[in-house]
Amino acid sequence: MNRWSIVSSITLLAFCLGALQVSAGESLDERPTGTNGSAEEAFESLAKQLRRDPFDKEARNQLIELVRGSLPGEISVEEVDESLEARWVAAALGARDWRIGTNLTAEEAESLEARLDRDPQELETRTHLIIYYRRAYYRHGEVRRVHHRHVLWLIRNAPQAFVLAQPDVRIDPHFDVSSYDAGKDAWLSHIVREPTNVTFLGHATNYLSRHHDRDLAVEYFQKLQSLDPRNPTWPTDLGRLYLLETNREEAGATKAMQALEQFQRAYELSGWELEQANLLQYLGKAAWKAERYDDARTYATQMLDYPATELFGGDQLHHGNLLLGMIALIENDTEQAKDHLLEAGRTPGSPVLASYGPRMDLALQLLRRGERQVVLESFELCSKFWHRDELNDWAAVVIAGGIPDFGSNIDY
Repeated sequence: MNRWSIVSSITLLAFCLGALQVSAGESLDERPTGTNGSAEEAFESLAKQLRRDPFDKEARNQLIELVRGSLPGEISVEEVDESLEARWVAAALGARDWRIGTNLTAEEAESLEARLDRDPQELETRTHLIIYYRRAYYRHGEVRRVHHRHVLWLIRNAPQAFVLAQPDVRIDPHFDVSSYDAGKDAWLSHIVREPTNVTFLGHATNYLSRHHDRDLAVEYFQKLQSLDPRNPTWPTDLGRLYLLETNREEAGATKAMQALEQFQRAYELSGWELEQANLLQYLGKAAWKAERYDDARTYATQMLDYPATELFGGDQLHHGNLLLGMIALIENDTEQAKDHLLEAGRTPGSPVLASYGPRMDLALQLLRRGERQVVLESFELCSKFWHRDELNDWAAVVIAGGIPDFGSNIDY
């Protein structure tokens, strides 16, 4: 899963669940429960129970009702199937774990490690530690080793754990191929034993490296679609895998068409407006790479029709304008492309844009055409929602007559 997927899924559930206001310190204590308690207290109590027993049907159903009640808009009972309910539970707990894990201090993490020494079966504690260590995963080898130890314990001993559906549990084979292979072998053992277990297959696809085990991931995604045909998660994730391959293969347009077909299927399956809004960006990107420019324009226009004040609205305004600008360049309309670049910068922002910044593919193309002033103006607009030194660094390069290295901001 790429960076946009990670942050948008967390942002979506954190926004929808008013209960997710728990500090790291509070998470270490027992929380009160009861019919007169707040939604936050009820969420905490249900989360603890589901950590103890992920198959507690009563606790699961209560959490579903809590999530359903806090979602914006109306979703009728008839529109909710079992797959959607399961995703609500996993995403709700995933958003909560991410918030708590990233807020832990070193002292609290040490305390949690001591707690695990006393009771290795405490899944909630191990989950928070996994997310905590993931923060420094790419900077410190010792942190990676501890992170891998916790992840491998979960895969081997609690393959049903909700956190195993989150990107935080991935082991990067470029850093530690032996640990990655150990996790892969553990998943293969689970699936050989229970070949139709959707939870195990879903968690395994989340774990598998798209570079090292692409074919196995595709096989599992296709199997998941046959076992769980009404769940839009599987075509969405398979579409992302195909889209990733367009950057590496000569047959990029073919892979982009495969991605587009998967995203279209996911969009049709999803009855959730926020999820469909998220999918529009994938649809537009896949259509663009498949050279289906009319379709790409349609998806981009739908993005701009999405209210800027709604969740994902800032992202839709930004990415929709960038896509329309790229289409304008294909049609040799540089002036329209420049207008769209500036409109993209006028987005009200979003948690995703505030974290990872603006996309720079349109700016790069305009710089290659000598349009430096409009790119500098767009940097100034983007500084209102992205407070990072990179914008000043890029501006200095442009002013000096060069083209910056935009890195991952070209195509995240």
